[in-house]
Amino acid sequence: MGALKSSTGVMQNINADMDVTEIRDVMKNFAKEMAKAEGKGEMMDDAFDMLDGADTAANADEVYDGILGEIGLEVASTGVTSTKIKQEEEVKEEVADDGMAARLAALQM
Repeated sequence: MGALKSSTGVMQNINADMDVTEIRDVMKNFAKEMAKAEGKGEMMDDAFDMLDGADTAANADEVYDGILGEIGLEVASTGVTSTKIKQEEEVKEEVADDGMAARLAALQM
């Protein structure tokens, strides 16, 4: 009971010290400044977009495709797929075919 009584006293002191109108004014100013900052951020984004030019996205896609091609990946509508594995399987098949051809040639001699 004593703890509850003392916490009630503390809450009454806090409520007496708080100025609701001052807190409201601070929150209004904060919201106004956040709106200004958001507007400035949008203006900066627009300015950077104008600097980049219209074909920057297309050039970026070409660069990405080139990089992915070098490491053996390919971008498809379903996601990124690996072309390196397919190439390695084809090479293994060619090596196996060459070995069979060599053995066949040796038998024909």
